[in-house]
Amino acid sequence: MDEILQVSDGDSIIMAQKLASSLGLAVGSSSGCNFLVAMVVQEQLGPDAVVVTVFADGNKKYLSTDLMREEPVRRHYLAPQVELSGLDATQRVRAFCQDLA
Repeated sequence: MDEILQVSDGDSIIMAQKLASSLGLAVGSSSGCNFLVAMVVQEQLGPDAVVVTVFADGNKKYLSTDLMREEPVRRHYLAPQVELSGLDATQRVRAFCQDLA
């Protein structure tokens, strides 16, 4: 590991909420963080680089936490600027599972 990238808790929460509302991915805030860091790394490496991240957790155990509340947006947050469009996660997962079979 060459460097550690940080994302604020609030930004991670907002991104996890966007992943859920836009793509139907019920993920926790750590996955929101992973997504944001992957975007930062992608920007650093350039458009031709392949960046992979893992969404290691669902959101079920967070249903009574801040993940389900409206998070105040701070000036330095990245997630409010992210627009998730043109991606059908369901088709990607289905194709991946078919490839495994």
